[in-house]
Amino acid sequence: MTITIFRDKDCKGPSQVVSGNIRDLRDMPADKPGSIRMTDVRDAILLFKNDEWHGGALYLNGAQTVGDLGSAQDGGRFGFGNCVRSVRVTPFKLRLNVTLVTSDGKLPGLWPNETWSDAALTDIVTRVNNYLLAQNALLALEIARTTCREDPKQYELAGLEGWSFPGAWKNPNEVDLIVVNRFGKDGKPGRATSPCFGETIVIAPRADFGDDSVVLTNEDLARTLMHELGHYLGLGHGTADKTEGNIMFKSHDLGTVLTSLSLWKDQVREMQDRLANHLSRKGDRIE
Repeated sequence: MTITIFRDKDCKGPSQVVSGNIRDLRDMPADKPGSIRMTDVRDAILLFKNDEWHGGALYLNGAQTVGDLGSAQDGGRFGFGNCVRSVRVTPFKLRLNVTLVTSDGKLPGLWPNETWSDAALTDIVTRVNNYLLAQNALLALEIARTTCREDPKQYELAGLEGWSFPGAWKNPNEVDLIVVNRFGKDGKPGRATSPCFGETIVIAPRADFGDDSVVLTNEDLARTLMHELGHYLGLGHGTADKTEGNIMFKSHDLGTVLTSLSLWKDQVREMQDRLANHLSRKGDRIE
């Protein structure tokens, strides 16, 4: 990996190689760079307007030269010409505060006990992380804790009902993930609004399709979690541009492999933009 930033446009003027994360470019040779050169197809970088990786993001990946970081036509983004103050080349972490809703001691889906559910959740998150790594999205998930909570009323949700989860189930500066048994009636395995900072992501290992109740695989749940996380970070279905092979397309068939679905550069930038905004991310992102 070789990423070089230049103070001036067209890769001119003082330069420096980015070999790691830089919290503040102040007083460095290429402070407030105007251009960048990336030489490896696996290169990925986030450039931020403010120090400490805040203030809006420009995401670039792949081998390329951007002669003007402030020009979208050249591959940059309007407003980023000689305004960058920090750069990031390693993933940010998002910690998950997981709640498993139980009823009469029964866990969601066919999970027989907590050991089983812990292993399933670890596998699901690992699949999502492998996907994010393959996409060079510079994001990774981490399970902060898993709590079982007895609540028969929230164990199964019908349609759009059951969205009022107790505040005690939530934890500041973490993404609240609630696992219920199933969504009745509509056959959807997950719910999240766009964006829903301060709200919750809800997934279910069972889903109703007509008269059939289907148990989802870990791969189905990983795909669902990634899709709902996209909503949480500001991506609507429209960002898929009617492309069924994109992770944010409105629905995917059961059995669709997560790694077969694309996540576009503009979608990554939008998610990172949300996380870089102090007011909306509320500390969800950690270094």
